[in-house]
Amino acid sequence: MKLKLNESFNSTKKRVNELNKRSNEYFRDPGCVKQCTKAHRSGILSSHYIDFDNMTIDPFKAEDIVLLYSYKINEIIEKHPVDFLAFIEKADGGTTGTLKMSIAISIKTKIPNISLRMGKELAREKLKMPYDMNSRKGLKYILITDHISSGQEVLKSIKVIEENGGKVTDLITYTSESHIDVEEIETIGINFHTIKTDLDLKSVGISFEPIAIVA
Repeated sequence: MKLKLNESFNSTKKRVNELNKRSNEYFRDPGCVKQCTKAHRSGILSSHYIDFDNMTIDPFKAEDIVLLYSYKINEIIEKHPVDFLAFIEKADGGTTGTLKMSIAISIKTKIPNISLRMGKELAREKLKMPYDMNSRKGLKYILITDHISSGQEVLKSIKVIEENGGKVTDLITYTSESHIDVEEIETIGINFHTIKTDLDLKSVGISFEPIAIVA
């Protein structure tokens, strides 16, 4: 099903609702939600994590997810313009996350994309783009990732963009854990957007209720 981003508000809302409902079922697919025991610096223990790479293997399901990101981006740029979509490349070389979908999202939204290579040493090397430092000043970015567990990686990514003279206006994640301190991000002037809320996950029987670590 080919969807357009220049639809009427009511039509767009209906299609987004359809996409959300259908894509909620993807969390049920084998390997998409995995059990684990993961402690965070905040003193919270997680019992699961989402493997975004497994969720986007199927091209039809990946297209739905690309469209959900694209609709969210379209909502943002109707309020204010941005220059680039910035996709986080994890410092530890872990899962590729949204990186493998970056070109598709960029094509759909017609906004240039760059990758943040957090494993690099220098700030100018971390921001992968063909501009010198002077040309990078004043550029505005939407920061995009797949899942936020503690928020530390996101804050480091925001700092890298600022060190390159840019400004992150918005942050989009597909999923995030409920104990994330959204206020910490929004107090520095960044709008936080989660595509899949706790309610979406609970609708298909998945709960990420945080557990406090007892010393």
